[in-house]
Amino acid sequence: YGIQPIFALRMFKFYGNSAIEVVHENPYILASSHIGASFAEADSLALSLGLDGDSLNRVCAAVVFELVHNSGNGHCFIPRGKLTAATSQLIGVAQDLAEDAVDKLCETGEIVCCTVAGLDACYLSHLYEAETYTADRIKAMCRAKDGGRVNIDALIDRLETANGIKYAPMQREAIALAAKNRILVITGGPGTGKTTILKAVLAMYDELELETYLAAPTGRAAKRMSELCGMEASTIHRLLEVAWDEEDNPTFTRNERNLLECDALVLDELSMVDSYVFEGVLRALPLGCRLIMVGDCDQLPSVGPGNVLGDLIHSGMVPVVQLKDIFRQSM
Repeated sequence: YGIQPIFALRMFKFYGNSAIEVVHENPYILASSHIGASFAEADSLALSLGLDGDSLNRVCAAVVFELVHNSGNGHCFIPRGKLTAATSQLIGVAQDLAEDAVDKLCETGEIVCCTVAGLDACYLSHLYEAETYTADRIKAMCRAKDGGRVNIDALIDRLETANGIKYAPMQREAIALAAKNRILVITGGPGTGKTTILKAVLAMYDELELETYLAAPTGRAAKRMSELCGMEASTIHRLLEVAWDEEDNPTFTRNERNLLECDALVLDELSMVDSYVFEGVLRALPLGCRLIMVGDCDQLPSVGPGNVLGDLIHSGMVPVVQLKDIFRQSM
């Protein structure tokens, strides 16, 4: 049938001697995540085998393709009306057939439809799970408070003396919030003092005898973080010990059953972190662990779906320190 050898091998790996029968019944299985062919390749084969152009299997596959394609453009969900219209246009079928396909996919659990900000949103099921888990964990972390056992003002005064620095009011507020809360976002453009705050927070956590890890989305960002903070930082994928499942998809070895061994985690360049990776981080955090997130909304966005930093800031749930004053001066 002209199927590429890599996809033929995967079909045989998953379906054995019944692989050809499976393809005959539903050629769009080739476009599933565990096989990896494109929708166009599966569609070409299906039509060549005489499959009806408005068959439910074809329309369902087109709906999933639209969701996967748009996740690659950063979107976690598509409003139902836009999804069915795009599907209808993609394969030239009536929009009511796309509506039927969405209903069918909801029944099988491949997608999830729910109301988000007044919209009838359609998610791929794993993206819905990532967002809902993240939201629930963030809410729990926001409710938890620390810092009752320490005089925060006195502690910050000692940090100023030790470092020979006088923190600006906003910087002092950020350090205090990092002492009181389990979760904090520090955001601002270049030169606004994020690194100064971060160094103070790390010194404070050291005095409180908290085991603290540093991580960033890329090797370059982790190296820069190490140099600026004087502590080892790793990439998030290395921290979470990335591995590969039987479908050749990345998975994290560190999770609820194999938690990170830290009391606090500092994530830098959060604007580059997508929903999947952020979910992985939260699943690997011990229950009482603190999470400090640093980033600039105007920097590079994540390649994958989601706008983690922007959503956390705009949620109004998470403590946020937004730095605006420029401290860096030209020589």
